[in-house]
Amino acid sequence: MIFMMLVFLSALAMVMAGHTQGLTGKRFQVATPLVVIAYATVFLLVVDLDRPVRGFFFVSQEPMLELREEISDVLAE
Repeated sequence: MIFMMLVFLSALAMVMAGHTQGLTGKRFQVATPLVVIAYATVFLLVVDLDRPVRGFFFVSQEPMLELREEISDVLAE
C-alpha cells in the first residue's frame, strides 16, 4: 500500500508540474529534473529501508532479537 501511494503521489506531482508549466508557457529546466530526482531518491530510500538485510543500508536486527528475548523472559515469569 505504501509503495502504491508513493507511486500515485509522485505521478500526481509530476502531472501537476507539467500542467502548470503548460499553462504558464514556461519550462523550469533546472527545477523539474531536480524534483524528479528528489522523488526517485525518496522512493528508492523507502524501498531500500523496507529490506533491512539487502541494499545500501544495513540495519542490524540485534536490538529486535534482544527485545524479543526480554519480552519472552518477562512473560515466562
